[in-house]
Amino acid sequence: MLRPITALTLLGALPVWGAADAGVVGPDGRFDLGHDWVQAFAPEGAPARQAFPDDAQWQAFLARVQRVLDRGSLADLAALEAPARAMVNAFQAMPVFAAEAAWLNERLDYMEVARIAPTSPPEAGASPVPFYQLWLHRLGQRPAPSAAEPWATNLPTVFTAEELPGSLVWLAEVESSFDPAAKSPVGAAGLFQLMPDTANDLGLDLEPEDGRLDPHANAQAAARYLHDLHRRFADWPLAFAAYNAGPTRVAKLLRQNRASTYAAIAPDLPAETRMFVPKVLATLTVRAAWTVEGPTP
Repeated sequence: MLRPITALTLLGALPVWGAADAGVVGPDGRFDLGHDWVQAFAPEGAPARQAFPDDAQWQAFLARVQRVLDRGSLADLAALEAPARAMVNAFQAMPVFAAEAAWLNERLDYMEVARIAPTSPPEAGASPVPFYQLWLHRLGQRPAPSAAEPWATNLPTVFTAEELPGSLVWLAEVESSFDPAAKSPVGAAGLFQLMPDTANDLGLDLEPEDGRLDPHANAQAAARYLHDLHRRFADWPLAFAAYNAGPTRVAKLLRQNRASTYAAIAPDLPAETRMFVPKVLATLTVRAAWTVEGPTP
């Protein structure tokens, strides 16, 4: 869900520039042209005028974000909030950068929670999923994405066919805000943001057409994957951790820590996974009456 721009008026100041213009320019020139247009049309002093990146700056920032998501601490993640917000605001000014804005905006959600987590009140009881209550409070005030229909209505049977709760369709809210064409800068695509190797392993072809962009096929592959992960780990928090960080990584941490629960390995998981798991469970609780442990009977 993209947040409204509050500090700038670029939408009124900039000429309309969308996907058709990007096709004329080509992918290699998008950032240069975007930078030039913002410099030409943004009001003096507007945040986007200073923040709009060129391609090299975006790639460097993207690499930094990915390093922190994969190997950094929650403090490192929180430190990215200000520059990420500036870039999101700049990208939101132009529809052609919608994919970058949507991807970064979801990570901005993680950065904000990572910032407030150290000062939030202790969660009542011994929660099996750290930060679950924090996410539950946050998502309880957030409406479902406007794009949830028709997918939230039509795709639950894909999951029940795999003997899974149909409510797992709401994982797509966290992964893509229910955008079937969503693509991340790191290669994930579709409603459930499948990476290329995972998609291939699950039987989806990437050429000549990317099967991940077919909503039904993407959901079927995600359902098969979740079925396998839940059967392997017999626990929803661990299954979601494996969906995000990879089953090999989760299994290795369980062995190293001689553990059997998500909470026992959470501090050693990537920063992104530590935010992803409680966000997914809180989303399922708000949208489909799950508990932190799993679906209600």
